[in-house]
Amino acid sequence: MIHGPCGTFNSSSPCMKEGRCTKRFPKKFCDETVTGENGYPWYRRRRPQNSDFIAEINMRGQCVTVDNRWVVPYSPVLSRAFEAHVNVEYCASVESIKYICKYVNKGSDQATFGLQSSDRDEVTKYQSGRYISTSEAVWRILGFSIHDRHPTVMHLDVHLENGQRLYFNPENVRERLENPRRTTLLAYFSLCQEDSFARTLLYNEVPSYYTYNKQQGVFNRRRRGQPVEGFPGVYREHALGRVYTIHPSNNECYYLRLLLHTVRGATSYTYLKTVNGVEHSTFHEACSALRLLDDDRNWDDTLEEAVVSDTPIRLRHLFAIMIVYCGLAHPMQLWEKYQRHLSEDFRFAARRADGDSVAESDERIINRCLCSLQDIVISIGGNPLSHYGLPEPQETTEVRRVGREYAAETNYDRAAMAEIVNNNIGTLTNEQKSVYERILRSVSQQDGGIFFLTPLVVQEKRF
Repeated sequence: MIHGPCGTFNSSSPCMKEGRCTKRFPKKFCDETVTGENGYPWYRRRRPQNSDFIAEINMRGQCVTVDNRWVVPYSPVLSRAFEAHVNVEYCASVESIKYICKYVNKGSDQATFGLQSSDRDEVTKYQSGRYISTSEAVWRILGFSIHDRHPTVMHLDVHLENGQRLYFNPENVRERLENPRRTTLLAYFSLCQEDSFARTLLYNEVPSYYTYNKQQGVFNRRRRGQPVEGFPGVYREHALGRVYTIHPSNNECYYLRLLLHTVRGATSYTYLKTVNGVEHSTFHEACSALRLLDDDRNWDDTLEEAVVSDTPIRLRHLFAIMIVYCGLAHPMQLWEKYQRHLSEDFRFAARRADGDSVAESDERIINRCLCSLQDIVISIGGNPLSHYGLPEPQETTEVRRVGREYAAETNYDRAAMAEIVNNNIGTLTNEQKSVYERILRSVSQQDGGIFFLTPLVVQEKRF
């Protein structure tokens, strides 16, 4: 089980490519077997001074000494049993599973073969087929299953109230709006209202005991499987339920999914929002009441450390990143605690303009800070502050909510721009002037549209 040797010993070896061994021999010495970063392990290969595993190979009339670096991974038991060279690799990482599935699912070897015929028919002359070995041919002849998936996995919908998807066309739009389809979530609510056993199950556990009728939108009890003790007529099969993944940025739907994996026998959205007899207004509040969310102590410590050295604008950027990406459990509490630091620059500007009479909690200053914070949040996540449970700024004549990109585009001197136009409009070519007038006409008439301008490239040839 010695590779090669190749490299400087034999540069013409089949494994050599561009002066390197494609099998990465010789390997490095290693005291213990460790898992590599790419899924391949680094096997223990002891140094010659620590072992007696050294061999001499006669290659092309010269004696070559090899050590553990040249040994191909193998199993002595398999080599003795089959009396052959058997390469064995240790597979114990996620990447190894991907490597195995690639070869299991790639199918048989494919070939294109030709058929001789007296007539010239190009369709039948070349056929594409796959090679089937003798064992696979017998397997197919006997009618055995070629592949199988076990256990059955059912995907379960999750959506807010009246938030399910509707598929319609102009002919059935009214009928679909008046009678929307019943999703698995709505069917689960109805099932828990009627079936006492279903009220003992979580949403993702239902497919093990019930089958889903997609046409009628209802769950029905399984008729075969392992009987459930204490519940006559209830059977369990090896089926799994998988609720669709929801990104944490979709706040309420994310917390709804969390409740469905925690609360058993939910009969409605209101049932999920009710904790210990108290109905909460949002799913986020219900998760907090059930202590399903981590506290914001880590983010509180982060802001507490940042206010010592960072400027207010950098604090707002930091807080905006926390709001969008960090899944704050109580963002309102952090806002109320650090709003004085977040709005410090606006307060300083107001004091310079109005004197020292500006109060710490002036609504104008807080509104300016919220407007600035919302611009950052929208540019990062695309949603306003109200989407994350924070107060939304009020539009005033002094501060208006505009996107940062829009503000940058409109921040120019109109008089200077008009002077540039007047000085250069006479230098336009006929084609440029035609394009210029057409775009201005579209703007003045508010026609909209998209214009593609391709510059004309003139190549000058010299002889």
